Amino acid sequence: EYTMEKKKTGTLRAKYITLIVIAVALTIIATQNTQTTNVNLLFWDISLSLILLIGVAFLAGFSMGYIICLVKRRKKDASSDNDDAGPADTDSPGKKSFFRKKKKS
Repeated sequence: EYTMEKKKTGTLRAKYITLIVIAVALTIIATQNTQTTNVNLLFWDISLSLILLIGVAFLAGFSMGYIICLVKRRKKDASSDNDDAGPADTDSPGKKSFFRKKKKS
């Protein structure tokens, strides 16, 4: 008998396997990129580990993407709060809704 509990267990198992694979891949990348490299940025000349440079670049990119996503979500929430019609009015001709039912011809 296939129940929701079994489905959740299978999903959790897949997530754990994915996390383990990612952790192993990151460990391999980290151990193979231990050499130091020079980074020149304007007036600075910094010598640091390559894996540290990769990690900093990844975190900077992730942070910028996360912040952009938050800003867009806040703008969307603010504009939907200012709408007079609100989300219930999906039949107005100017608005497009993903959940609007198609009219039968």
